Amino acid sequence: MSLGCILFTEFQSIVRKLYNLVKVLHVPFGFYPEAVGGTEVYVEALAQELKRLGIDNTIAAPHINETTYQHNALNVIRYAIDPHLTNLDALYGEGDPVAAASFDALLAREQPDIVHLHAFTSAISLRTALAIKRRGIPLVFTYHTPTVTCARGTLMRLGKEICDGKLDERLCTQCLLDKHGVGYPINALLAALPPTVSALGNQHQGGIWTALRMRSLIHVKHEATRHFLTEMDRIVVLCRWTQDLLAGNGIPPAKMVLSPHGLTVDAPVVTPFALPPTPIKLAFFGRIDPVKGIDIVIRALRGLTTAPLSLDIYGVTQPGMEAYRDELVHLVADDERVVFRDPIPNHQIITQLREYHFLVVPSQGLETGPLVVLEAFAAGTPVIGSDLGGIAELVKHNVDGLLVESGSPARWTEAFTRILEDNTLHTRLKAGIQPPRTMVDVAHDMLELYTSLLTTSVNLF
Repeated sequence: MSLGCILFTEFQSIVRKLYNLVKVLHVPFGFYPEAVGGTEVYVEALAQELKRLGIDNTIAAPHINETTYQHNALNVIRYAIDPHLTNLDALYGEGDPVAAASFDALLAREQPDIVHLHAFTSAISLRTALAIKRRGIPLVFTYHTPTVTCARGTLMRLGKEICDGKLDERLCTQCLLDKHGVGYPINALLAALPPTVSALGNQHQGGIWTALRMRSLIHVKHEATRHFLTEMDRIVVLCRWTQDLLAGNGIPPAKMVLSPHGLTVDAPVVTPFALPPTPIKLAFFGRIDPVKGIDIVIRALRGLTTAPLSLDIYGVTQPGMEAYRDELVHLVADDERVVFRDPIPNHQIITQLREYHFLVVPSQGLETGPLVVLEAFAAGTPVIGSDLGGIAELVKHNVDGLLVESGSPARWTEAFTRILEDNTLHTRLKAGIQPPRTMVDVAHDMLELYTSLLTTSVNLF
């Protein structure tokens, strides 16, 4: 790019800032029309609310091919990745060079005033962050899921107990090997190898060689993660546990901004009709995935074979989870109280939840939401959830729901027995529900954050 072009684009950026025409580039893991998760739902809702506040928003997400389109009046740009990237050092470390180069070209064309990253992957990587910082663009990152800092992805050490999230090479290596089926004591022995010894397997890939070099790969991943987080001007955290985790890994509190999840609609907490006391109707909304723990609830119900309880599962089965869904179907067997239903659009969930006594959220890992808890509260429906992470921060035990020991069908059976035996509990919990926070609140948080980051740069001119 010529010096004249650079000066002109800088002039455009300054003019936008002076007239409050701020352009924000949001970068999630994926985007519509593909199957999306909670992060993408959050990003679209945030962009729509910021748009109402006068912010120019564009969504940029990695894809196999470069393309542009509109989704619900939002501009969407897909930048290219290397679909055949197999280099483990890149996957665990600095990231996909093809994606970083494609994103850098996108920055040159779009000239955003703020870049807001919503994922940390090989396609939204340290290379991506460095490309943004080289252009002097303020950089914000939202920590949406434990995959940001946890190689296992759940922050459950060896899949059994809550992890404090410290980036510890030995423990993280052992945990990831355990996830991939390498049991004790082999995983402990491989995790104890110094990174320099572990790196001896770098000339080979797959099977035992990947296991041998895992300590080296975790070393690379941790270095990239620390560097990535250091490059951020601000890190948005959705929960207090995330704030504590990042502080434990050396992130200064002044760099973090706490802005909890919000609903995409400002729904009134009402129930249009009274539910009969029995059967007690339970609902699950979410991914069909072991980390979501729906098997725990099914096992608990199987322990109450004649109880007047029903469970409707509105599950989304993503690629790779077909075997787990088959396992759930086998677990249900001939229990007619449990029904698998088709997933419904997000905008219909609150209305549907009004038809249930309780929402069950049996997650087995730490979550920064989930949004479905807020949707239940908007519907006036109490929540029975795992006593973990964001669920435990959103649900007030014995006030608007019940918190249950995660991973224990016996404890879930006890919770179901309690709601069966105490015929006033549902009414009391329902009365304790308060209107949930909305994305309007989140958008105002982000507007304040963006303004604070841009004020200094505008004052320089």
